Amino acid sequence: MTDKMSQYRLAAIEPWSVSEESFRPEMSMIGESIFTLGNEYMGTRGNFEEGYGGDTMPGCYIGGIYVRERIHYGWQRKGFASHGHNIFNTVNWLDIAVEVDGERLQLDTCAFRDYRRSLNMKSGLLSRQLVFQTRDGAETALTWERLVSYADRHIGAIRFSLTALNHRRPVKLSFALDGRTENHSCCTDRIQTRMLEAGTTEDNLFLLTNIITTGQYTMHRMHVDLPECESLSSGIETVDKRVALVVNAIPTTGETLTFDKIVSVWTSRDAGYPHGLIPRSQDNEIADPVKEKEVIDFLKPRSRRHLTGYGACAYDRIRQAHTEQVSRMWEQCDIEIEGDDAAQQGIRYTMFEMLSTYRGGDPNLNIGPKGFSSEKYCGRTFWDSESYCFPFYLFTNPAATRDLLEYRYNTLGPAREQAKAFGYRGAIYPWTTLDGHEETGACWEYWMGEIHINAIIGYAIWLHAHVTGDKTYLYERGIEVLIEQCRFWDGRSEFIPYRGGYAINRVTGPNEF
Repeated sequence: MTDKMSQYRLAAIEPWSVSEESFRPEMSMIGESIFTLGNEYMGTRGNFEEGYGGDTMPGCYIGGIYVRERIHYGWQRKGFASHGHNIFNTVNWLDIAVEVDGERLQLDTCAFRDYRRSLNMKSGLLSRQLVFQTRDGAETALTWERLVSYADRHIGAIRFSLTALNHRRPVKLSFALDGRTENHSCCTDRIQTRMLEAGTTEDNLFLLTNIITTGQYTMHRMHVDLPECESLSSGIETVDKRVALVVNAIPTTGETLTFDKIVSVWTSRDAGYPHGLIPRSQDNEIADPVKEKEVIDFLKPRSRRHLTGYGACAYDRIRQAHTEQVSRMWEQCDIEIEGDDAAQQGIRYTMFEMLSTYRGGDPNLNIGPKGFSSEKYCGRTFWDSESYCFPFYLFTNPAATRDLLEYRYNTLGPAREQAKAFGYRGAIYPWTTLDGHEETGACWEYWMGEIHINAIIGYAIWLHAHVTGDKTYLYERGIEVLIEQCRFWDGRSEFIPYRGGYAINRVTGPNEF
């Protein structure tokens, strides 16, 4: 590797890990993306639990949870996309604020040493450690371990430990669910959510929110296991869209306190409404109050039973179930490369992020280009799902490819309507979409010309049958998609007399040229 390339490498070369041995502020945003965790149902960027005042983009996302906003044109013709979809930055469940002797831990302003952050791809665990130094020399060793469970898609968990190395100073911790930060890109400046309820039940805290433009609902419920400590006290704080358990303690020198934060996440999609309560044909943002009550009456008790079902001291059991599931998944797909550790690390990281983004099981979900690592491309689906991602799943998890194909079959009706709007027979699938039903691209020259999406869907149907030998989908559903595709291509092609054959004109390629 050249010296010039080395300066852009964030992590050391290790076959099973991605490790950052020192904190580089200029690489903070890249680090947040690289240390992303997810389980298809939800995911989070590699943000610091305590927050960061430098370059940062907090992001906690849930598959299929999005905002829908009208696209405004200087002039608009028939068939133009009417709305844009954007994956939504939901409640930040990572939040653990740390203060020692009144000084707050924040890496852009405080002193610290022995920093290390590591993603263990073999176990699916993200860990971090450092020693926080106050202005008067008090040193506190801090460690974090985070997971987004592969075994229980509704669970995210963090184990946080602190050790007072040379002091006996007051420590204040705040374990929060924070819904105040919304999207950083792709959306307007308008407020996208309203908080319906924040509070406590038994020994857990919850935050119930509503995405205004889609009529979707999210429920985040949190429990924190506290250590035995004579000086420890706790209380609840609720401010705006944030609810927190605040803990105060004075650890003795050398004493280690360990806290386990367990979060259960549920949405209106779990209540049987995959795209929200506001119909696409409806321009106002008023959800049916009867259906809203139905969703809320589902989310509150379901999330409570789910979280309390784990009982006390749940982190170790959650961790074990998660790591065992990650191990089983590696048995299905690991690729070993001899003699090139950088390539080995790279291929495993790529597969880890693929597995974190999509695993099948929900035919209403697809694959966003950035997974859960960013809001770039708005979490929407492009032709990349079938062209680049489909083969990986086909050879490692064929059931997942069946769900990707079901996604296209379930949206065949809207694709027919799109073709009709442009005067064609058959079906035209959206160039870019999040819910599969609506074209959401505002650049008409792209979605008018990038019709390779229709070709790749047909190819994926054939490839699935060819590789698996299972023609059930092809005969029961795929054939209907293929016929509509043929009708479209028949109308889209034009006879060119001087060539003596047919051509497809007015095309924009995948590289957008």
